[in-house]
Amino acid sequence: MRRCILHRRGGAKRSKDSLEVRQELYEEQSSRRPKPRVILVAILFATYRLSRLEGERGRRGANVERDFENVVGFLHQRLDTKYRVVRIAPPPHSAIKLHAMVVNGGFAIPHVEAEVFVDQQFVLDQRKQRRRDREPLPPVRFRVYDVVTMTTIAEDLQKRNLIASYEHGYQP
Repeated sequence: MRRCILHRRGGAKRSKDSLEVRQELYEEQSSRRPKPRVILVAILFATYRLSRLEGERGRRGANVERDFENVVGFLHQRLDTKYRVVRIAPPPHSAIKLHAMVVNGGFAIPHVEAEVFVDQQFVLDQRKQRRRDREPLPPVRFRVYDVVTMTTIAEDLQKRNLIASYEHGYQP
């Protein structure tokens, strides 16, 4: 691995040994490498962006829980004493993270009158859309099983913008 170059002073040919060639190649490659400052700035920026995303995710989770608590609190205030709002702890792999049922204890066998849950797919879709031009819809869903008593409460929840919509379900 010998190269011939011309000396600047005398114009005579001189051959470089492999050590000089390797040193030149190293200098060429090191000039193309990012400088330590650039790497440090990139790491700092990535860390900053990651912390902002984590904070944003935490705020969204807190907002979803707050919306759910508002609906449950409204149901506690509005419902008669024979009704109970029972929170259900879903399994860890479930898509529904917050879940409650309105149970009518006025019968010998309690009836499920309605169901309140957070639609996780809707939450994910809203994050993807990032609508900032208008107020986002609440992620809390209300499923009515007893149409006679719960429809008025569902309509009231919808008027107060505590739920986006309600649906009629079959008696479980």
